[in-house]
Amino acid sequence: TELQIGKPALIGSKYIRKEFFYIGRTTEGILEVYNISVEGKDSHLIILNGFFAGPINAEEHERVKVAFKGRLDDLDILDAQIRVTHSEGEDIIIKLQGCNYSGKCHEE
Repeated sequence: TELQIGKPALIGSKYIRKEFFYIGRTTEGILEVYNISVEGKDSHLIILNGFFAGPINAEEHERVKVAFKGRLDDLDILDAQIRVTHSEGEDIIIKLQGCNYSGKCHEE
């Protein structure tokens, strides 16, 4: 799973971009989210806000805001991913992919 960080805006001396992802449950029961965190060499450039842990009932969802704050060229090769630890099995890994104003996107 990937989340693309779109083209950021220059605000002051830093480039900033905010994205969102949603985590939910479509089947019966409760999904218990234990933790949502950022990992990787560039994790210091990513700030998470919103839902971090707790129960999610069937047919419900929670929103997580993902904010990038750094230099434009930091997005060229962004080494960061989000890890969601939960009650339903293996951790969910969301790879963060960056694009800059030239339209150049990081691809592995």
